[in-house]
Amino acid sequence: MKKIALLFLMLCQSMLFAQSNFVGIIEYEATIRISREVVEANPNAPDVFNFVQKLHVNGNNGKVETVINFGGQRANTTNPQQTNRFRRFIPEIFWDFTGKKTATVMSLPKDSVNMDKYMIEKDFKINTDLKEDKKTKKILGYNCKKATLKTADDTFTIWYTTELGFTFSPMGGTAMMRMGGGRGGANAPNIPSILIDGAVILAVEGTDVGFEAKKIDKTDVPLDSVKIPTDAQKVTQEEFQEIAKQRRGNMQRMMGGGRN
Repeated sequence: MKKIALLFLMLCQSMLFAQSNFVGIIEYEATIRISREVVEANPNAPDVFNFVQKLHVNGNNGKVETVINFGGQRANTTNPQQTNRFRRFIPEIFWDFTGKKTATVMSLPKDSVNMDKYMIEKDFKINTDLKEDKKTKKILGYNCKKATLKTADDTFTIWYTTELGFTFSPMGGTAMMRMGGGRGGANAPNIPSILIDGAVILAVEGTDVGFEAKKIDKTDVPLDSVKIPTDAQKVTQEEFQEIAKQRRGNMQRMMGGGRN
């Protein structure tokens, strides 16, 4: 009996290590469709917003980095100082693959010089209403399966692989926001969280949003850079919204758009 228990323990440990040995960066190209109201109100606004999302992984930990090109005409700003100020407010999303949780870390101006860090933690919410498809294909050398998700607003086509050994989606956890876009503007459909247990989603496409993995690099990623930070104050979504509302004036002044 002891031998069986020992063998079972060794098997569980080997499975754990086998599932968490990836170190590298997965780079996605994202497309968000802008609402008609925004385009009609501002003729210079693009009808599609593109950006890059990079997932940095070291074993059981990951961090999502959003890279937005503000330098071009489509970004609607050519002011380098304003661009750098804006980047300070882009949230970082940390993933704890074994703890099955995400931590969204955001900075808000305390005053004209200092920033405060806040963190919202959430547990993984695995989708159970996906419809599996028999179709398969390779994406960047990895075998992928197809699935679809039908919501009240849209139908999403998903391609995922179980060969990377952890759970991730570019539309998972708190990584996605409504973006104020979609087909209906103020009445835009919510962008759902899509997460498959034990799988990495490499491509997902809906009417208003899409992500596609363009590159997977097995490169060194320092562990400290992807661990959930300990210097951020934990708050709820509601608490953060209230704090952000109170500090909106400070943010506008740091962005260069406030009034004295």
